Amino acid sequence: MIKPLKMITLFLSMSLFFHSGSLSGQSPLNFAQKVADKLMRESSATFDMAPQSTVLGMHVIDFKHLYGESATGIGYALSFICSDTDTSALLGFSSGNATSIWLNDSLIFKQEKREPACPKEISYNRFLFQDTVRCTIKKGCNKLLIKSAAFAENWGFFLRAITPAGDENTALTFSLQPFAPAITASNWLCIGPFPADRPDVIFPPELETKQYYRYQHHLFAWTLLKKNILLRLTIKDDNTYKRESYLDWHYANGAAMLALTSLSDATGDEKYVNFVKNYCDFIISNLYYFEWQYDQLHAYRGSYHRIFRRTMLDDAGAPALPFLALLERGDHPHYRRLIEAMADYISHHQMRLPDGAFCRPEPEPYTVWADDLFMSVPFLLRMGKWS
Repeated sequence: MIKPLKMITLFLSMSLFFHSGSLSGQSPLNFAQKVADKLMRESSATFDMAPQSTVLGMHVIDFKHLYGESATGIGYALSFICSDTDTSALLGFSSGNATSIWLNDSLIFKQEKREPACPKEISYNRFLFQDTVRCTIKKGCNKLLIKSAAFAENWGFFLRAITPAGDENTALTFSLQPFAPAITASNWLCIGPFPADRPDVIFPPELETKQYYRYQHHLFAWTLLKKNILLRLTIKDDNTYKRESYLDWHYANGAAMLALTSLSDATGDEKYVNFVKNYCDFIISNLYYFEWQYDQLHAYRGSYHRIFRRTMLDDAGAPALPFLALLERGDHPHYRRLIEAMADYISHHQMRLPDGAFCRPEPEPYTVWADDLFMSVPFLLRMGKWS
């Protein structure tokens, strides 16, 4: 019987065999080395800087980032929801502030201050929100005005047009064209902070939509949201595969890195396992920054986002396998925090059936995925042996 690690190496060889159509007289091991060499050659342990953009249809309005950490008062955000037809719609909404939402000048939602909570991605592209707001959207563009009071540590809100299943409603778009057609770089304008010591004070944006306001001898004008700058893994221009970096936290990359440790054993060439060591150390050395980028900048699809999303087995089991493989080879205490976080999620937080079998909330609640066998069992076996 072929050992599991050797099967992964053989899988790398066979993938190249089917791609090329022939082994051309070379051994599977030689083909596996070619695949591994290409993977290493096309991996770059560097970062690019890029402006953050809206992803997954999630609109994040952060008044503290716009006006400063010490700012207080009332802020307003303006956009337009556009549709090709008259339709009913759902808006996922989360905020820790006293908030009012008007659609076409009609109040559709109001909440008092509550504990802040970021939306949680529970499966691919589906989030849990504090509230789901039902509304009627008219054909064309509909004015959306949101009032938020800065009487909490976090000042802002999260908003997403969603389907009944929880996916992004791509039939609805957000735009500033009816009010500011020259602005194409953003879908939101903000104004404030208006001075107030309670959230129910009425300010001019609630009464009419103008390009600027004069209130208590002060001028208030609309501003664009500030753009955050994200770090992202560099993908070389001449790479064959460009959607994601081979150094990102991903179940396929975790399996590939595990295969490289086996390839070192099979060939006696330490360059493969040394590459895996560098890969793991690179992730650990940058872990705190990307945790901040995910939690504070809400980079839902930034590099390494899966480490911190951690709401499915894809995020936890297979990607962590090379770390466990290296722990088995020697003492790497700096890996323990990450490994134990993944083990805690799989053991105590992953959705299960009443009999304990792993399952998911998609496409329907308690769906069993065959994928979850290799996403969990190899990790749990290794974890049990190591611990």
